[in-house]
Amino acid sequence: MTKLLNIKGSKVSLRTQLLEARTSLSEDDFNNKNQLLTSNLTTWLDASGWKKIFSFKAFRGEPDLDLLLKKIGKIPFFFPVMTRNLRAIDFYRWELGQPLQPNKYGINEPEPLQSNLSTPDQQTLIIVPCLACSTNGTRLGYGGGYYDRYLERYPDAVTIGVVFSDFLIEGLPRQAHDKKLRFIATEHKIISCS
Repeated sequence: MTKLLNIKGSKVSLRTQLLEARTSLSEDDFNNKNQLLTSNLTTWLDASGWKKIFSFKAFRGEPDLDLLLKKIGKIPFFFPVMTRNLRAIDFYRWELGQPLQPNKYGINEPEPLQSNLSTPDQQTLIIVPCLACSTNGTRLGYGGGYYDRYLERYPDAVTIGVVFSDFLIEGLPRQAHDKKLRFIATEHKIISCS
């Protein structure tokens, strides 16, 4: 799959190619890769000692981490909620069984109760969605800049991108405002980007 991509083109063109490739995975291929990625990430999380997990709800063919939520039930999970001005995100605690509401983009979010708002500390891991990433920590997202702006506010936050190995692509374009990942999880391994 990666040989067909034109990584020298614009980020917009690359995003289109990656979304098409990701959504063209067969259901069986997606489920198999997703189960392996979740298992790999669960094993790593069990050994890592994180006290809070900032994650996301799958959207547009992203790895679905719901199984991870069930396996790591003892660690509190937090999901992003777009702020009212829609140019930023904050993370709110969510527990299995609590309702989620789609935002204007169709991404499910928890209710933004002030009592459930959290910020990352040294014992927080932020799981970041990716269209693709490189082993040096370069991440290509959807282009909205939400995670880059969030990580600008918390520059010491520890991040791990989740992506199927087909979307681990060297030489991705990177701009000065793009924040690098500390780790990457695939269905095959956990990669340290530092």
